[in-house]
Amino acid sequence: MTFAIEVKAVSAIATLGLVCLTTYRLIARKKNSRSATTVSLALSLKDEFRNKVRIAIVDDEVDIRFSKQTRDALLQRGFDVNYLEDVHDIKSIDAYQIVLCDIKGVGKNLAIGTAFHGGIVVSELRKRRPLVYIIIYSSLTYNPEFNHFFNLADEVADKGRLEEESLAVLLDGAIQTFRSPDQQWHRFMKWVLESGKDYKPHEIEKIHKAFLNMFTGGRGDTLESKIRNLGLYDGNSENLGIELVRSASDATEKLLELFK
Repeated sequence: MTFAIEVKAVSAIATLGLVCLTTYRLIARKKNSRSATTVSLALSLKDEFRNKVRIAIVDDEVDIRFSKQTRDALLQRGFDVNYLEDVHDIKSIDAYQIVLCDIKGVGKNLAIGTAFHGGIVVSELRKRRPLVYIIIYSSLTYNPEFNHFFNLADEVADKGRLEEESLAVLLDGAIQTFRSPDQQWHRFMKWVLESGKDYKPHEIEKIHKAFLNMFTGGRGDTLESKIRNLGLYDGNSENLGIELVRSASDATEKLLELFK
C-alpha cells in the first residue's frame, strides 16, 4: 500500500515537473520572440535613415581590414558604405556625407612631396565640404606636426578597436549628428563661420535663427518659401542635415539674406 502511494507521488511530481518545464519553455519562447521583434523594430527604425547617408571608408588595406563578414553585417544593418583604397582626386568623394580616413598609406597623389598622406585628404576635404563628418582612424602614434590634421576631424578612432559592433555605433553617432539641429549648428559655427570671415554678433544671431528655422520649417509660409528658394531646404527635414553637407560653402551668405 505504501509502495503504491509512493509510485503515485513520484508520478504526480514528474507530471508537475513536465508541466512547469513546458510552461517555462513557452514563456521563454514568447520572451525571445518579443525580444527579437523589438530588436528588429529598432534596427528597422535606424535603417530608415541609415540608408540615406552615404559613407566612404578610405584605407589602402581596406580588403584586409574589413572582412566580408563585417561588410555584410554593416549592409544588413542598412548602412550605405563604400570602400576605397585611396583618393586620387578630392572631388571623387564629394558625394559622401561621412568619411572615415586612415592616415598612413592613403592620399599619396594629393600629398606629393609630404609625409602627411591621409592628413592631406582630411585637410582638402574639410576645405571643400566643411560639413562632411570626418573620422580619422589609426592604430599608430604620430608626431605632433600631425595634430593639425587630427584637429580637423570630427572624431578620432582607434583602428585596433574598430570591430563590427563598435564601427556600427560610431557610424550611428555620426548619422545622428545630421538629425540634430543643435549639433549641426555647432559644426556650422566651427567649420564654416569660424574658418571664414569675421562675423559680428548680430550677424551670428541672424544666421543662427535662420539656420534653426530651416530644421523647423520656418515661421510661417513666407519664411519657409524663402528658405526653399535658397536651395538649402528640400521640404524634408530629415534630409536637411545631409543637404547642408553639399551646400555649406554657400549657406552663410544665403542665410544672412533672409533677414535683410
